[in-house]
Amino acid sequence: MVVVVGVCLPAPEPRYEGRLLSFWLENPDNFIPEGFDPSAAGVQAVRAIGTNAIPTLLQWISYEPSPLRQKLRNLLQNLPGPLKPRNGQIEWLRATDAGIAFAILGSQAHAAVPELVHLALTSSDTNRAQRCIDSLFHIGPAALPGVFTIVTNTHAKKRLFAISRIHDLGTNAVSAVPVLLKCLEDNDDEVVQAAAATLSELALLPATTVPALKNALQSANARRRAFIIGGFYGFGAAAKPAVPQLQAALFDSSQDVRRCATNVILHIAPEALTNVAPP
Repeated sequence: MVVVVGVCLPAPEPRYEGRLLSFWLENPDNFIPEGFDPSAAGVQAVRAIGTNAIPTLLQWISYEPSPLRQKLRNLLQNLPGPLKPRNGQIEWLRATDAGIAFAILGSQAHAAVPELVHLALTSSDTNRAQRCIDSLFHIGPAALPGVFTIVTNTHAKKRLFAISRIHDLGTNAVSAVPVLLKCLEDNDDEVVQAAAATLSELALLPATTVPALKNALQSANARRRAFIIGGFYGFGAAAKPAVPQLQAALFDSSQDVRRCATNVILHIAPEALTNVAPP
């Protein structure tokens, strides 16, 4: 009987003009303070390699140091350069390079979305999770269903990474509004805060979002009430239907809630601050 043993081999690193993908990503001339230079040779090389780079990039971005190695690196972080630990440095640099490459490829890398979501969800390393989430947003709107999976199915830290990036997609994030509104009911105050802030920054679907924020203001949690009031800010005049609730919040038992209500009314309907009677 012949037994065939499967061996998981690393993805072969693709080349462009005879040079490896890693060579093109290591060239500092490719990049500028705002991101990468579209005209740089390295950027052109990554785009030419295209989807053939995805298996290698997923392998690189999946790097996750062992808990012991991570603790050691944290302890030795402030040592002089020659004394800093070198173990894992190449892997960490490659993981960073993968994030850069996904930013360059953008929507061209949409086939990587399922695996990036899986890597984010299964990671015990917040750095890996954040790299994968950042890469999803570089891919663009096609990655939003994957982002929603992270927002609704994992622990708060990863959820916060994902929620805080949604506003980067602007009007392309309209499908995120129902997900963010659901987050206003979350058990974690930081998730509620991030969702309200993102809804304010997007200011999409006011006919749906403003009533939902008004309803969420009934929370018994003062911190949440303050966060939710902040959610009205970005809607400007479109949030005027919430003025009665905001006026009532001027007499809230929480100073933070009262301050937030004052600031939001000043922005959306300053005339509503005159002669307000207690509820």
